[in-house]
Amino acid sequence: MKRRETPEGQETCQATTGRNPTGPDPEVTRPGLGLVRPDPEAARPVPERTRPDLQAAKPDPERTRPDPQAAKPDPERTRPDPQAAKPDPEPTNPDPQAAKPDPEPTRRSSGRPAWLLIAGAEFTLLRRSGLTVALGVVLPVALGLLILWAEADTGRAGPGVAVGLLLSTLMALTAYVSATTTLAARRQQSVLRRLRNSGASDTAILTGTLVPSAMLSVAQTVVLLGVVAAADGLGGVAAVPLVLAVMTGTAVACAFAALTAAFTSAPELAQLTTTPIALAFLGGALWTAQTPPGEVTWMMLSLPGAAVTQLARIAWQEPGAGGLLPAVVPLALAAVAAVGTASRVFTWDLRR
Repeated sequence: MKRRETPEGQETCQATTGRNPTGPDPEVTRPGLGLVRPDPEAARPVPERTRPDLQAAKPDPERTRPDPQAAKPDPERTRPDPQAAKPDPEPTNPDPQAAKPDPEPTRRSSGRPAWLLIAGAEFTLLRRSGLTVALGVVLPVALGLLILWAEADTGRAGPGVAVGLLLSTLMALTAYVSATTTLAARRQQSVLRRLRNSGASDTAILTGTLVPSAMLSVAQTVVLLGVVAAADGLGGVAAVPLVLAVMTGTAVACAFAALTAAFTSAPELAQLTTTPIALAFLGGALWTAQTPPGEVTWMMLSLPGAAVTQLARIAWQEPGAGGLLPAVVPLALAAVAAVGTASRVFTWDLRR
């Protein structure tokens, strides 16, 4: 054991047996002289601090006891209201006037048919395009003057053949190509699909869309006949064959337009899809023009341009032109076949 002096003048004894030198040893530390024993009262823990408070840990019976009034449900609130749960008989009873379908969904209050309304809208669009109207007037005048000049220069083709060539050209370019382009454009713009959902019939939609092109072709024919009348006159011309040539030729052109539009996915493609039938109009007219009136066969008249040109010859009473029936029947059969096929294969929406 070693002794050493503390700063306070106390002696400290430290055993060399390996005790911890940092903590004071209660057996060897003494103030002044002698050993100091630890105070048993100081080392005993205070019972007041370590003993738990029995009063604090004991639960309050007043607080833990549930309130019977609070747990009891209110019978007035939980009971359903018989008036609120009872359904109202008025909304479930449909109005017979509201549920009754309109017997004429394709007519407006003015009484005009649907095809006439659609045609009026197409005429409005046509009238707004000044270039289209100008070309519609200039084209027949230019063609009429050209063919009349060629006939007067050569003297080989009669006036009936010249008028037949002009009619076939106008029907191919206006009534056929223009109508095909219009149908393809309206379908691409989803106009045909919306018109079909409006309640209008398929026949009314197609008729209303094709009427402006047909009327424009007829108007060009009138201008063309005016040019011919101014140049050579129309004396001795039979009106019935001429009217049949104009009406049946225009109807066939519009029927073929509906058929061709079924295979035309875009308006830009109409220049390609209309080429075969347009050549049938023009080629048939040229074939008939080079053939004597009495040698025209049924095979030649199966082409629409040939039948129109033969009717024009009959109107100008060319010798050997024959009767009306061989020329009118092929046009009527072609129109019926084109309309029947178009009604089955026509596509109203490209997405289907």
